[in-house]
Amino acid sequence: MRQGHIVEKRGEAGVARIKEMTGGYGAHSVVEAVGTQESFMQAVGTTRGSGHLGYVGVNYDVQIPGTELFFAGIHTLGGPAPVRRFLPDRTREIGFTSLHENLDTTPGGRLVFHVFAALAEFIRELIVQGTRERLAAARARGWVGGRPTVATEEVIHAARDLLPDPGRSITSIAKLLGVSPGTLYDHIPDLCELRAGAVPRQLDATER
Repeated sequence: MRQGHIVEKRGEAGVARIKEMTGGYGAHSVVEAVGTQESFMQAVGTTRGSGHLGYVGVNYDVQIPGTELFFAGIHTLGGPAPVRRFLPDRTREIGFTSLHENLDTTPGGRLVFHVFAALAEFIRELIVQGTRERLAAARARGWVGGRPTVATEEVIHAARDLLPDPGRSITSIAKLLGVSPGTLYDHIPDLCELRAGAVPRQLDATER
């Protein structure tokens, strides 16, 4: 993937294109600077295993997939970026000059930077506002975000019936019900008490 290459596709198509350009690995370092759920998930998808993902600004209403990041070994780091506060000082330090736009770090050049930064923040706030409005409208229609839960009432009820059985381990019960042991611990607060009541069955004389 050469420097300066622009990928215009978004979502899964954008992830697939970047994976194709990097031999199926993904980019080693990715910066997410939009702050929406779609853009963050695209950034996660385009980061290779053990790569680095940085996010700039405050991510409003973004659910960070911690489990996916953990198992992929993706390093994340980010935080707010008050551009208008630090950009003038940084541009004075590096002595930036643009040959095409005729921008520099003189007072006039810094004024243009302030204007560009204000416009960028304004556009981002419009995106965030629009995203919030669409999410609110979707919730009003009954939409529930996030991954569907596998811990249904039937699964929990079946698990509670099986837990007192001393012949079954928690892992085997979870495997039988198609969930992880952690799911049982999360959704059955008295799991330990149920297991404590699992008294081993005594062998009678005919079984000895």
